[in-house]
Amino acid sequence: MGKVCAFFGRRDVWICEKEKELKERLEKVVETLITHENVDTFFVGGHGLFDYWAGEVTRRLKTKYPNIETILVMAYGSQLHQKKLVPFDTFLLPANVERCKKLFAIPARNEYMVKHSDYVVAYVDFLGGAYNAVKLALKKKKTVINLGSWDLVEEFE
Repeated sequence: MGKVCAFFGRRDVWICEKEKELKERLEKVVETLITHENVDTFFVGGHGLFDYWAGEVTRRLKTKYPNIETILVMAYGSQLHQKKLVPFDTFLLPANVERCKKLFAIPARNEYMVKHSDYVVAYVDFLGGAYNAVKLALKKKKTVINLGSWDLVEEFE
């Protein structure tokens, strides 16, 4: 098994005029991780537009790199019944998430994703759950690639 990359981003990416550019940058970063950093596993949380885009990108790149795998790391078992689900190969409900109260499920899931990843690709431009996950990733010395505003992240380096 190669390395693991986790995606964290805002539920709603408020940059519609830059959507095409962001998707292209995201795809370029993911392909570089696959070809140069031996990343073959991608964790997505499945809560929002950035996660959906990450799933689309990894699904598209799977045709070129069939060894990669996208794993939906769930915060709730009910995620499998969502109408617009992130494209994934398999799913996982971590034990630490399954045992916690619903209020703490997403932060616990994010903590699991950070702990078990080598790289984090994020879109952070606003304080919130993705911001906290990136902050934790930096604290744990993970390689973070933020496609959003670096102003929020640099203060923790």
